[in-house]
Amino acid sequence: MKFRSIFRKIPILKRIYPSLIYKVLVLFKKNFFIYKFRNIYLGLNINDPIDRSILLFDYYEDDQINYLCKIMKKNKTNYFFDIGANCGIYTLILSKLFKKLKIFSFEPIKSTFIKLKRNMLLNPELKHIKKYNYGLSNQNSILKTKALKKNGFIQSGGFGIVNKNENLKNLHTEYALFKKADDNFKIKNKKICLKIDVEGHEFFVLDGLRNIFKNNQVVLQIEIFPMNFNKVNKKLNSFGFKKINQINADYYFTNS
Repeated sequence: MKFRSIFRKIPILKRIYPSLIYKVLVLFKKNFFIYKFRNIYLGLNINDPIDRSILLFDYYEDDQINYLCKIMKKNKTNYFFDIGANCGIYTLILSKLFKKLKIFSFEPIKSTFIKLKRNMLLNPELKHIKKYNYGLSNQNSILKTKALKKNGFIQSGGFGIVNKNENLKNLHTEYALFKKADDNFKIKNKKICLKIDVEGHEFFVLDGLRNIFKNNQVVLQIEIFPMNFNKVNKKLNSFGFKKINQINADYYFTNS
């Protein structure tokens, strides 16, 4: 077992180790790295929490990724929708593992989309990916998004949709394009897997996927905030989905 994996499992080391390494890197003004993770190359910034987890612990949602790969291999999945792709970790790992898989990656935030494109260029052998600089929702619209900002760095993994009357003090905000999936993808009689990680907007994403759910055999990996679970679960049940597993805040559903 790698020493970084051991550090991640010991609470006191998990706190001290990242802080120490981060301070050293800041001192030497070193924050960007090209790093090989699960057989793909990623451009990572030590200031981003997701990137930092990979750099310091060689870890990012390992249990979720392993389980999803197992399901997709068993089902012989044709299409993968990476909804909330961020810098493309899922997109690139699955593209590497499943050579014939058709992948659609959606990332609405411009700066994060640039990271996604850069990471794709670091893995030029992966050709079967289509990337879209917009998010998915239940209508075609421009929506205001928010994210945490720490030490002057905008944290790409936490972007969500601004809710009405929400307090936006100390948050970064920007507008982004969103589209309804059913208006742009006409897929029938295929085996599809979707990973949905949209920071609380999942109910609206699902509403825009009605026809895709109706016309295909679908497996979902969907992150659901606890306060949203009952509402989202009811929506999924109405589409004929049943829950098959849960790993942390990620739930797995199938309509077959």
